[in-house]
Amino acid sequence: MSRRLIRIAIIIAALALATTAVSACGSGPATTSGAKAADFAGLWVNPEFNNEIWLHATASGDAVALRWEREWDPPVMQQATVQNDGTLKAPGVPVPADPAANGGGEAAYTGRLTADGGLDMATTTHVTGVDAAIPVTIHFVRGSQAKYAVFAARMNKNLKEQRIGDAFSQALATIGKGIGAWQDARGLIKAPPVSAVRPGGAVDKALQANGKTWPRLSDGRLLQPGTGLGEYVYRPLRNGYRISGRAEDGQGPMTTSTTW
Repeated sequence: MSRRLIRIAIIIAALALATTAVSACGSGPATTSGAKAADFAGLWVNPEFNNEIWLHATASGDAVALRWEREWDPPVMQQATVQNDGTLKAPGVPVPADPAANGGGEAAYTGRLTADGGLDMATTTHVTGVDAAIPVTIHFVRGSQAKYAVFAARMNKNLKEQRIGDAFSQALATIGKGIGAWQDARGLIKAPPVSAVRPGGAVDKALQANGKTWPRLSDGRLLQPGTGLGEYVYRPLRNGYRISGRAEDGQGPMTTSTTW
C-alpha cells in the first residue's frame, strides 16, 4: 500500500472514531433553513485533527464549488448544490485506482450551517471489521488567510516532495520495463550487463523500440547512474537484478528488483 493510501486510511479511521467527539466540539444546532449558496462561501478549516482539512467554497447561483485541501494530498474539487431545505448536497468524487494520478477523491457530503457560525459536513464511511455505514460529521469553522498561508506553505512543501519521490520511483520502474524489453528482444532470461543499463545503452534502445524513452527526474534531467542524490545503482544478480537510489531531495532509499 502506498504512503498516500495509508494516510487516507488513517484519516478515514480517525474520522470514524472521532464522530462523537467532533459532534460535541462546539457544533451548534443546524441553521440551514433558508440558507443560500453565498452563506456557504468562504474559507473553512477543521481544526479537530492533526491532519488539518481546509475547505474553499465558491458560490455561483445555487451551486457551490468545494476545494478540499489536506497536508499530504493534492487538492480535490467537488461540486455541490444548495437544496430547498438549505442543505448543501455534494455528490461523491470517486477515488481512482491510482490516487497519485489526480489526487484521489471525496465522499458524498451533506453540509449544514450551524448556530455557532460553523459548517457541518456529514457523510458515512466504512471501517474494516464493521459491517455498517458509520456516520461521520466534520465540523468546520471560518478560517483566516494568515493561518491558511502557514498551512498552504506546509502542504505545498509536502506535495513537492511527493512529486519528486513519485517521479524518481517511476523512473526506476521504467528502467525495469526497459530491462524486460531488452530480454524480450533477445529471448533471454538474465540480467543485462551494467554497461547496457544507462542512457544511450542497449536498455535505452530497447525502450525506444517500444515507443518509450529513458526516464527523467522531476526537473526534466535524464536519470543517470551514480551514487549521488537523484542517481541510481544497477546491480545484476544471478537470478535477477536490483536498482536502487535516493531521490534528488534525499527521499528514499527507493528500490525496484526482480528475480526469476
